Amino acid sequence: MDDKSKALTWMSPYCMEIKEGPSYLTLQYLSCVPMKFFKWDNLGYFNVFNQVQSDHCQVHHALKHTFLSEDCQNLILEQTTFHPVAKLRPPSVKYQKIFLKILLDKVEFNGHSPTEDLCNTYLTVMNAEMQPVAYKTYYVNKKFLTILENANMLSGGTTGLVLWTASFCLAEWMLQHQNVVKNCSIMELGCGCGFTGLSICKNIPVKSYMFTDCNEEVISYARHNIQVNDIKQDIVSTQILSWGDESSYSENNFDVILGADLAFDKKAIVQLVKTLQHYLHKRKSTKAYIASTVRNDATYAFFTETLQTSGLRYAVVVNVKYTPESFIFNVLNPSLGGCIQIIEITS
Repeated sequence: MDDKSKALTWMSPYCMEIKEGPSYLTLQYLSCVPMKFFKWDNLGYFNVFNQVQSDHCQVHHALKHTFLSEDCQNLILEQTTFHPVAKLRPPSVKYQKIFLKILLDKVEFNGHSPTEDLCNTYLTVMNAEMQPVAYKTYYVNKKFLTILENANMLSGGTTGLVLWTASFCLAEWMLQHQNVVKNCSIMELGCGCGFTGLSICKNIPVKSYMFTDCNEEVISYARHNIQVNDIKQDIVSTQILSWGDESSYSENNFDVILGADLAFDKKAIVQLVKTLQHYLHKRKSTKAYIASTVRNDATYAFFTETLQTSGLRYAVVVNVKYTPESFIFNVLNPSLGGCIQIIEITS
């Protein structure tokens, strides 16, 4: 299996056969897959206004009810808006509105009447107040992982309140190479909402995991997400850490340092490398793994050159090209795709 295939094994409900557990609809709905990528059947995409009308239910292949009949509508609601996870930690109101409106359009297009539950749910959501803060829930190693994030890509002067593609890739790679972090003390730089660390802590035994970021609001989101995912409190901690400011550094020694989507600005890169240099020279056995979406070749080259001039060595362990079509849990707009690199850094 090549790197690209490996990297999609749990991120995409299209790329794995789910014999037990949540349905395709549930996985997509909870993770807020954009409607233009949303799959209502198991065969391929179809446009709501161009699909071929059929009595065969394209959503629930094992059942004998008619597509988008009353029974079908009720089951769709049970698998999405009425799902226990969605009721406890729902997707954004905006996403719910779009999803329910498209579902209503599909029902009417196929010549059926919407059920009372569908109509009432849609009216309730239409009257709900829009909030920038909402949940997205992912299915990692047969476990739900819920993340509270801010829908505004730049909020409070930070980009750490939304999930970025590189954090998925770093988490996936760590789950496939568990010996890298197993039973280790780990520090994550620029942890954001905490997806990478939570994926690791829920699935791999670690000695300790410290989530760090320079922004207090980001750390508050990480703390919240640690709590809602029932992570063992005795192995995790959070700390404000500003790159390049040694007064904010943890005095602990770490076996592994992680980071995702950190190399995006030259000024920040200089301070990031100073921080890596501090910990990697402090303890020669420490290794760092940094995942990046290479959006600008010159900026990324500056990052790797700065590592070398600072006496640090690096090796590329993953180099993968992602596109929105293959990356179904596409939490960003397509313009933010690109080449993902994960590098191992040593002193």
